[in-house]
Amino acid sequence: MTSIHFTDHLIAAILMIVAPMYTLMRRRTRSMEGMVFNSAQKSSLYLANSLVQWGIVVVVIIAWVLQGHPLTAMGLQLPNLELWPWVIAVTLLFWGAYAWNTWRQIGTPEALEETRAQWHNKTPFMPANLREFFPFIGMALTAGICEEILFRGFLMTYLQALSYGSPKFQSMVVSAAVFAVLHVYQGRVAAMKIFVFSLAFGALYILTNSILISILVHALVDLVSGWIGFKVILKEKSGGDS
Repeated sequence: MTSIHFTDHLIAAILMIVAPMYTLMRRRTRSMEGMVFNSAQKSSLYLANSLVQWGIVVVVIIAWVLQGHPLTAMGLQLPNLELWPWVIAVTLLFWGAYAWNTWRQIGTPEALEETRAQWHNKTPFMPANLREFFPFIGMALTAGICEEILFRGFLMTYLQALSYGSPKFQSMVVSAAVFAVLHVYQGRVAAMKIFVFSLAFGALYILTNSILISILVHALVDLVSGWIGFKVILKEKSGGDS
């Protein structure tokens, strides 16, 4: 990305200012605590969320191409694995941190009960049985692809171009912070964890000059979280579905 156009600024402003402000304002006026979703409502929510994300990404990619930016500048290319030891190290560190965090959430009966209560209060839309998990797969894959295109591929590339060659980790931190704010509805602790995990996604982009690995890791972690949710955390609610 050698030049920045008005449309780039507009998209970045929506991602960095409008969307976070909307999320924070909505969080103050509308809480998910006490809300209950049945299977049909969850499936509809998953589909609607996926369609919205794909719609946004299509618009962003079209605008990107029309301005003469190559898709490779957005990281939509095969990864460069010259720094493969670092890529492996970051990936293993990510999954180690994820496994440790998961154990803290479900490793003891007390932790499991606390996590179960938090899920019911903060994320009542998560799948609670196998029938709900199948449509959830589509949303998880969509999130892995679309969110990485928007927040790593577009936003990190935009911030790097805007900063005239400042260290790439700055764009990684800013992008991770914006992404975390958009998930603050899950609670402050969850948002902080998402911030840390997002740093890993950004690091993979910087190391490989591609978002394909971060897309894969992001989609997998969403799928694993959903699977653990209905198999362990929400097991009682699922009524023994497998």
